[in-house]
Formats: sequence, C-alpha cells, structure tokens
Amino acid sequence: MKVSVVIPALNEEADIAKCLESIRRQDHEVELIVIDNGSVDRTPEIAAEHSDKVLIKPGYTLAEMRGLGVREASGDIIVTTDADCVAPENWITTLVKPFEESKVVAVGGSIRPINRNALSRFYCLSLIHI
Repeated sequence: MKVSVVIPALNEEADIAKCLESIRRQDHEVELIVIDNGSVDRTPEIAAEHSDKVLIKPGYTLAEMRGLGVREASGDIIVTTDADCVAPENWITTLVKPFEESKVVAVGGSIRPINRNALSRFYCLSLIHI
C-alpha cells in the first residue's frame, strides 16, 4: 500500500528537519507532503530538502492545511503528524499493518514531541496507543 504523510508547518525551522528525517528513515517508503502556512523562517527551504511536495498556503487553518495535503496526496493511506514531532522506528509499518483487515478504516498512533513541556506530556499520555 502506498502511504502519504501530510505535515502542516509554520515557522518550524528549528525542528522540521528532525521530523522529516525521522519519517524518511522509516522502513516503509512514503510520499512526504509539507503544507507551510506562510513561514517567515527557513521552514519551506528545509522542508524542500526532505519532501516530495511543499505547498505554501498562508492564512489556511490547520484543518484546511491537512485537507489540502490529503487532496494532493497520491497514497492509498494518508498519515498526518505535526512538524515538531519525531516518528518512532517502524511507525509507518505499525500504522499500516491494521489495514490488512478489510474492516479497518482508521488507525492512530503514538507521537513524541521534540519540545517536551507539561502540555505535550499530558497530551501524549492521554492518547490510546496501538
């Protein structure tokens, strides 16, 4: 199954390379799409070094950015994450495996934020992990 990963971003110069590199290191090939919300730093340039597509859409909401990425994606499965997260090893394979069951229509997974703080720790602890 072809997988597309959609990542919205805004001024993520400090972290986006770590995020994108972690996705490129996966054991499953992916189409990588970054939707930039009009960054004023080097986010689009850094994203272009690692991504298949970088679309710059200032003024879009987060939902609109994700929606655009989904429409632009060519994958059978669409995965999203945030630009300040690092994907764990085998993340894509773990997310794709449940789709071997024909009744599965959606899957969620764990995240590890790069900038850990009280809010990100609470959010990650509140998620149901696969």
